Amino acid sequence: MNKLTLWNTRAITNKEIEINYLIFKENPEVLALCETWLKDKDKFKIPNYQIVRKDRKNQIGGGLAFCIKNSIQYKEIKLNDNQESKFETQAIKIPFNNRWLNILLIYNPCNNISKEEIEPYANQLDEPKLIMGDLNAHHPFWEPNLNSKLTNKTGKNVFDFLTNNSEILLTPPGQITRIDPKTGKTSTIDLIKGSPNLSHLEITVGSHLNSDHLPIIVKNNNQNSHSNKERKWHFTKEGWTKYKKELNKFKVENTISLPTIANVLKEMGKKCFKFENNVTKTKPNKPWWNENCHKEKKQSF
Repeated sequence: MNKLTLWNTRAITNKEIEINYLIFKENPEVLALCETWLKDKDKFKIPNYQIVRKDRKNQIGGGLAFCIKNSIQYKEIKLNDNQESKFETQAIKIPFNNRWLNILLIYNPCNNISKEEIEPYANQLDEPKLIMGDLNAHHPFWEPNLNSKLTNKTGKNVFDFLTNNSEILLTPPGQITRIDPKTGKTSTIDLIKGSPNLSHLEITVGSHLNSDHLPIIVKNNNQNSHSNKERKWHFTKEGWTKYKKELNKFKVENTISLPTIANVLKEMGKKCFKFENNVTKTKPNKPWWNENCHKEKKQSF
């Protein structure tokens, strides 16, 4: 994957020009859409893209869709949906650096959702994973200028999810994703979270395209990362002893953000341990190659 775009369209059927412009300008391999407002009877096609829809049933609004380039292989992930879920979900997987990248798309229509409601969906995805969408969650962690009194329950619970799980926030703090059409007030409610090994992804916003939400551009700036294996730490007893001493000097209560804590721990590790030197070149795997392919290959010789 080179580029993915997330966009809350606020109805897609009247935005053919905007969609064509977005594809022309950004050329995303995957376009993830929230609030499509599509119904079963509605036709929705994009030239050279495969469409995977999940329309809202029995109510107006809502709806999700993945638009995947014809040249990109994908698999739809069948989620175990909670019938009483307060938000909409959809998931696919696409090839990414020797593996499948699992993508969960979420739309929360301003409901109060809990950490316990998010976790079952995140846990259905293998690593690496991206969790993204319009969460309607407000918190100073991603809105630094937000008055703490305006933090909503969903914001607190999404922050709680981040602090208690391995996923990290990839959305840059303060990145504007929505502009209120009545007041002009800006907010950051379209969020992208992901596995730590996706921290290299660049998250930016696109042009305003006749929706109160801005398109979110996810760009892979590490396209050659498959050519080298990840460097491994060489752990020793002496190193662990030194690491524990360094850790006892660190006061977590004086640290304001998780990225800062992660950076401090990494720097401590560099002081106490060394990396292994046996970094070898590897060829990129094909995610579609499976046991059936092996059997067919054997039978052909």
